[in-house]
Amino acid sequence: MYDLRVVTLPPVDIFTNMAIDEALLLCCNDTITNGTLRVYAANKHSLSIGYFQSIAGLDFDYMKRNDIDYVRRITGGRAVLHGDEMTFSFAADTRSPFYHPSITKITAAFADIIRKFLAKIGIDTDIAPASNIKRGSDSKRFHCFSASTRNELLAGGRKIVGYALKKSKDSFLLQGSIPIKINKEIYLNIMKGYKDMSALDKIACVRDCTGEDIGFEDMRKLFARTFAENGYNIVSGGLSEKELALYDKLAAKKYRSALWNNDPGRYNADG
Repeated sequence: MYDLRVVTLPPVDIFTNMAIDEALLLCCNDTITNGTLRVYAANKHSLSIGYFQSIAGLDFDYMKRNDIDYVRRITGGRAVLHGDEMTFSFAADTRSPFYHPSITKITAAFADIIRKFLAKIGIDTDIAPASNIKRGSDSKRFHCFSASTRNELLAGGRKIVGYALKKSKDSFLLQGSIPIKINKEIYLNIMKGYKDMSALDKIACVRDCTGEDIGFEDMRKLFARTFAENGYNIVSGGLSEKELALYDKLAAKKYRSALWNNDPGRYNADG
């Protein structure tokens, strides 16, 4: 039996959410548990983009008119629209049974447990066998859920779970997203000239798959319970003083920084 700290916090802005996740990663060697799980929501519609992703093509006028913030993650992957989904993160070091030198092995282990969670709410899924992302700039694949990579989950051939991961030699942070419903208006307008309705056909969501309005809080509790049923002893806890101080600094100095969000290669954490 492995101890797993589960941190539950109220919805906050997307900058703070990303800062908390990075703080959990940077402090994971200090925890007494075998990892920290966080299931969270944004307090309004927001966009997070992958570390290597270009912001070219984003419709900043539309985003400003509709009060939609955007932030760059430290993990890879593609853009995720927050506000109508359940986001989760898992930070751990080599003590965690999820840790493995291979990123594919890490995501495969998570795919197994998340499939069990989705089955509990009546959604049968398949594991994506390989990436269907082609090289090159394809604006139709700007969104995370318009393409799948190995070990992400598909419901009826449509993507319902996406992950992004940052890994070092002794720790990792996995961030994931499960759409509860789909806001078509935002999806189709967040990029200039992007009006391809067919892209929405690739996205699955909880509401469409179950025909029910399952609330975020019910999903959050069931998600943690699934870990408890699969070898983890759940330890509810808050953030440590070190994590609190670190995420506050990261939110202000990094994630709200235009340089980090627009050109991370030039961002200097010490400057």
